[in-house]
Amino acid sequence: MNNLDMLDQWGWINKNAFLWWDFNYPKEERRFIKSIDDFVKLFEKVGEIGGEELYITNTDYIPITNLPLRIGKQTVNFMVTARPFTNKELTQYFYEDIGKKISFMPIIEGNYFNKEGNLLEQKLLNKELHTNIKNGSKEFTNHFFPHIRGIIREVNNESIFYHKIYNTFWGTMRERDEILDKAINKSGFGFIKLMSEFYMVHDVVEAIHKSLDYCVKENLIYTVNGRRNIRARKPEIINDSFSYIEYEKIKFSKKLNYTYYPILVEGYAETIPFFICNNSYGQKGLFNLGVYSGDRFYPIKDEKLLIESSKKLGQIFGEEVMPVMYEHKKVKLEPKILK
Repeated sequence: MNNLDMLDQWGWINKNAFLWWDFNYPKEERRFIKSIDDFVKLFEKVGEIGGEELYITNTDYIPITNLPLRIGKQTVNFMVTARPFTNKELTQYFYEDIGKKISFMPIIEGNYFNKEGNLLEQKLLNKELHTNIKNGSKEFTNHFFPHIRGIIREVNNESIFYHKIYNTFWGTMRERDEILDKAINKSGFGFIKLMSEFYMVHDVVEAIHKSLDYCVKENLIYTVNGRRNIRARKPEIINDSFSYIEYEKIKFSKKLNYTYYPILVEGYAETIPFFICNNSYGQKGLFNLGVYSGDRFYPIKDEKLLIESSKKLGQIFGEEVMPVMYEHKKVKLEPKILK
């Protein structure tokens, strides 16, 4: 039994549904830092709140790392991240009084000046941080402190796949949080926060809305009457004879199964989760049917995307993934396996 099986049985995660963060996300750069020690070096202590040390970073990217914690007899890899604290956040998240005392300069640069150009002492800065963070918005504390966001499933060159932690769980929240707090403190990284706000029921559809929006905008998938309203989309329902299986096991399965796997295809701007099934259309093997959307999928109308994604998926799975193009036949779409 691996970690995901164990955590799924405890009710901490749903191992059959994962989220992902793209490293190529155009709005903000994200980097995976392999070593937790290297990750910690990016942060600087700026004070204490309630006896707890406060660390923040002002990197020009969002750092992500793996924090291995011993839970019972197994090591669980937790995804840890923090949003950099920049000039934008200085004005957006702090109350007005700190904006009057600190100029628009990076807060972890080493030299801080007030608006009159006079050097602001580090001691005063820490005091202001202490006061304003304590009185500031909830969003500040959630985003800018190093915090656990979920449990890592896979890290590749394009994305990090992870599981959010459920509100439904093994035992009580207090018992689980005590287990994690103890593990974090024992690891020597007690300043990493355990944010209860991230314990939410997971809906994988949330993760694919962005991909669907991109696919509709670029006219890559079939939609109802060409309309672009998300409520007007009518995906294909997954056949009841199929059941979900982890993507790591799909090529080894002899039953009728499906899975999904998000990849970035060269020539396309955003990562897309593709729907993959096996033993379909009277043939054995793996088939790429379209864009995954929970319990359904959208057939792809862009032949290049379908073929190129199938090639890349085949390289990932170590087995040919055959592209299936849905063609208009009278009033419905019918599948055709491309050779």
